[in-house]
Amino acid sequence: MAAHKAGPPACSGKRARPGPAYLPLASFDDAALASDVALLQAVQDAALSARRGTTGGAPTVPAPPTDGRPSVRLRRLEAEARRKGVTLRLQPAGMSRRARNSTRYDKRTRSLAWHVEWRVLRAGGGGGGEEAAPPSTTLLHKADSRAVPEGEALGAVLTRDVLGGEPTDLLAPYAAELAAGTLLLRLAVAGRTDRAVPAWLPLDPASPLGDALAGRTVDEFPTVAVLLAVDAAACPV
Repeated sequence: MAAHKAGPPACSGKRARPGPAYLPLASFDDAALASDVALLQAVQDAALSARRGTTGGAPTVPAPPTDGRPSVRLRRLEAEARRKGVTLRLQPAGMSRRARNSTRYDKRTRSLAWHVEWRVLRAGGGGGGEEAAPPSTTLLHKADSRAVPEGEALGAVLTRDVLGGEPTDLLAPYAAELAAGTLLLRLAVAGRTDRAVPAWLPLDPASPLGDALAGRTVDEFPTVAVLLAVDAAACPV
């Protein structure tokens, strides 16, 4: 064993990360996400270990729970979402969606108030980046709604937080189609492992948010694409 570790080549005893260093969006799946999360956790652990060494004692940043479990508040949030038919998948501390998520549970009313991400898309163009828009679309506008009551209609939230301000040349057609009843809303599908399964689900703007999420899986919070009727093929269902 000593000779094996000495090499050549030298062996640290740690398994190499599988897969190529870069994966295109079309090939990215849950296994690749888990691999990246494991890498980020390893980097965080190494940083904490280094801080302990330089400070001579306790780390200068809060250490994650030793068992890797979410906090009591987050576990309660998961449980209440599950009770309402929503599978809530929480990301590790430090991930961007974890940091942005404003979803909360109101114990008095036994209700959830959700963080919602809106992506106003238009067909064509080279896409707005892997985190912003599908490759065949252009991201025109991105906005967050914080702590949306589960009983509020999607269209009302969209009007208030995205389309209801000072009209612009970009957003005016979307407001007009919402008023006419032709605007399309699509919920991004989380936890999709089969590429044959559509990446988007249709949503009714008149539907309450809680009803729209029932039976769905959500990564931290729902992401909703907003499309003109003519661009329906950009986010097929």
